[in-house]
Amino acid sequence: MSRSSKRAASKWQRFRQRDKFVREASRLDLRSRSYFKLEELDRHYGLLTPGLLILDLGAAPGGWSQYARTKTGKASNVVAVDINPMKPIDGVQFIQLDLADVDAVQKLANYLKQRQVDVVLSDMAPNITGNSAIDSRNYFDLYAAIFKICGAVLKESGSLVFKFFQTDETPVLKKRCQLAFDSCRIYKPKPSRSHSQESYMVALGFRSHLADLLSTMQ
Repeated sequence: MSRSSKRAASKWQRFRQRDKFVREASRLDLRSRSYFKLEELDRHYGLLTPGLLILDLGAAPGGWSQYARTKTGKASNVVAVDINPMKPIDGVQFIQLDLADVDAVQKLANYLKQRQVDVVLSDMAPNITGNSAIDSRNYFDLYAAIFKICGAVLKESGSLVFKFFQTDETPVLKKRCQLAFDSCRIYKPKPSRSHSQESYMVALGFRSHLADLLSTMQ
């Protein structure tokens, strides 16, 4: 490791030690500090209630699935998906799947046995290259994959919550989201680091018959 890399790693470690959400996640034996992001989003919008079927995309290491499981009141009502393996969470189903695969949506629908889900969650983020044109394309490819999955498995009047990054194209993203949902709000939970460009789109009231309009994201 280079000297500059060591300095950066040391700085990051010091930051984590000062981060109260990291400390609290460790104290409560939670999978990640992101648990508190979904907790705040849920508290603000009332997203998760007992009995709902919840799909968590890009779930590893499991912070959001862990929180969702506490709210369903029933084992196996949370389905977690990730390209990487994830340590089991009691009461959470897991499917290892690359959402970029051409048959990913069909595989997911088959796994769900054609059940429609009430809430789609995604705390995913693409790899950042530093090239704005490439990163923008990667962002929108990810959003397009999320919307495609919603079109296939999200039930009428269902909800979608996903992470996005504030750019000049954010109004376009929000407008596309509004096409297929009754309402669409942007929210930045307190556990999101202040210097981060991440925010969350909270879309409520899915109009499943208009799902094809989201294809313009592609």
